Amino acid sequence: MNRRALIAMLGFAALPASAWAQQQRAPPPPITPENELERVFLAALADAEARPMFRRTFLASQVSVAMTNAEADAEPLELTFGALRTGAIFTSTSRQDAILGPASARRVMSGRQALQRLRGKNVVINMMMTPMLTLEPEDVAAFLEQT
Repeated sequence: MNRRALIAMLGFAALPASAWAQQQRAPPPPITPENELERVFLAALADAEARPMFRRTFLASQVSVAMTNAEADAEPLELTFGALRTGAIFTSTSRQDAILGPASARRVMSGRQALQRLRGKNVVINMMMTPMLTLEPEDVAAFLEQT
């Protein structure tokens, strides 16, 4: 994972100025972890040495992917922030509920499956939360190379 992907570990810092202006002036406080993935994600925010563990844990954990609709053949939802189109992955269904609402379409799958579905696209993990992680297509590919 390169430095571009780590920029967003501080929450809203990676959002374009227009999106930032529409949101709070300061990033939201860190989440209270609900699962092991979120505990490791918070540790990675504070300690660069914890980031490899986060990547491994993410790939093996169940995550919630925002989808275009609830149909079995639905595609991942792509949201727009300024000129950036991105897929949204959340570390739990309750995180997706908090941002997109409880009626938002989703599919629960492993982090590896989620990134495979979004390969070649920009991805945001825990959009509009702290911690939040943005991945460009090459970062998604690098994440998937993890064993």
